[in-house]
Amino acid sequence: MLTTTIAFTVPSPLAKAFNYVSDLENLPEWESYILECKRVPGTNKYELKVGIGFWKLTSCYNLEEERYPTRLVITKENRFLQLRDTYTFYPDPKGTDTDTKIVFTNRFRIKRLGCLLNVWAHRKIRDRICKDMRSLQETLSQGKTIRSRSFQVIKS
Repeated sequence: MLTTTIAFTVPSPLAKAFNYVSDLENLPEWESYILECKRVPGTNKYELKVGIGFWKLTSCYNLEEERYPTRLVITKENRFLQLRDTYTFYPDPKGTDTDTKIVFTNRFRIKRLGCLLNVWAHRKIRDRICKDMRSLQETLSQGKTIRSRSFQVIKS
């Protein structure tokens, strides 16, 4: 299982950052491979249109846990992979509501014969996660200056 943890800070109030990330219909704005995301009415499931190379696939995410405004857990499991994304939100330690620290943890496991591609796939997945989290940071920053130390890959 591949675990990647990234911590970054955004110049955005805690509630605003949480509301934006927890609305999974915003995923296509920062996730590079998601083309469209729609909530399935009456459930905690979201139907995704995913673009991988030339293929366009349909997938489903489950919003497993939503603890306003501190924690969000999204899962996906099918016969090929198991995925768990956890977003944890921390307020500005100075006591002002101007910055939010987000710690993102991705746990990813390839099942069946796909596990033969683990080394190659893990590197690609880690690179994509870093790129997508940097994109989320830039989206939430809305053009404000971001310090270089405000984005760290903690564990990979």
